[in-house]
Amino acid sequence: MLPRLSDLMTAPTDSLLVSRPRAERAIYQGRYADVLRGWEAQLGRFRRYLAEECGAARLPTAEGQALQELAASEFWTSLDTAQQTAIGEVRLTRSGSMPAGVIKKGHRFSRIADPTTRPVQNAAQFASTESIYVAAGDSVVSVPVEATTPGTIANFPRYLDSTTAKSTSIDGLFDPAFVVARISSAGGSPGIDDPWIRLIAAASYIGQFGPNNSALIAGAFEVPRLRHIAFTFDHAKALARLFVSDVSWASSDALSALVYQNLSAKWLGWGGRVAILPIYNYRVNVSATIVVNDVQALSNTSEIAEAVRTAIKAYFDDRPDFYTFKLRTLRGLIARADKRILTCTDAAVVNYATGLPLPEPPAELASSASIATHYMLIDDALNLNFEVPS
Repeated sequence: MLPRLSDLMTAPTDSLLVSRPRAERAIYQGRYADVLRGWEAQLGRFRRYLAEECGAARLPTAEGQALQELAASEFWTSLDTAQQTAIGEVRLTRSGSMPAGVIKKGHRFSRIADPTTRPVQNAAQFASTESIYVAAGDSVVSVPVEATTPGTIANFPRYLDSTTAKSTSIDGLFDPAFVVARISSAGGSPGIDDPWIRLIAAASYIGQFGPNNSALIAGAFEVPRLRHIAFTFDHAKALARLFVSDVSWASSDALSALVYQNLSAKWLGWGGRVAILPIYNYRVNVSATIVVNDVQALSNTSEIAEAVRTAIKAYFDDRPDFYTFKLRTLRGLIARADKRILTCTDAAVVNYATGLPLPEPPAELASSASIATHYMLIDDALNLNFEVPS
């Protein structure tokens, strides 16, 4: 514990009075007071320095540059905190004569904005990262691309219940018969913030000395484009299955390949096998019956509804077991979302497209699963019924 400033000042003050008893009258005003105030200011700065150093030496309290230095020195975690661009692949299809040709590096593609979709589909532009030779007769071609703008705008999550986004080629292709069937992109990020650095550092520390499973999670989190992970182990095939997505819950083959490359180079133990698999999104609505404490709360329920929406979204997005949900837990967090709520008598998770209620998923991922499902709450998708005690 750091000493108090008064404790630090006691010794010099007592020493002054012992050597010069008549200085007592000038301790608070006068020349001696000036000297003591100077010492007090220096000691105050020293205490603040000690407090900052103590905070910077601990993972929960370190911030900014001090946190990055702590993660590198004590947790062996060197991170790229800059903005990241989305990476992915463009799937082209064609028919007809199908001649041979080359799609050059830098060829531009575009995803078309669609404000009618939920979530809203943003426009984004991509450029191919390498030249691709297309042989005569090839009807399907995959072109690796990277977004031209950093950040999350170019991320496109995969959905279980909706069609792919509309996309086009900006530059002319050597075969006009080519059609852009799909652009998969993921990994765009605004950068890594302090809470995420703490999580990665803790995972890295465990993974350095833990079994293969912990090492796989640490190595995946080391990729700055990644944000969400689920894990299961297939004992029948002796295969670890790692499900990954970015901050927008988007996945792409290019992102999976980047994670696998990092794991193979630094983290995958001898004899270990891992498959990097995507996370798909299931768009949902939530219906709930909420009992509030009095009639006055019914006059303006917008604040209560926003608190409930925030709590539900955090439940679906911020848990490591995002692939499941419990209706009993959902009712409990709704009841705790605002002090004006007495209880939540009923809650259901509903398919956003069909309006049909969903059963509770299994609590664990299947060992043979090829995808993990994230239940995505659409921003305007709440059906709340407010009541007062009868």
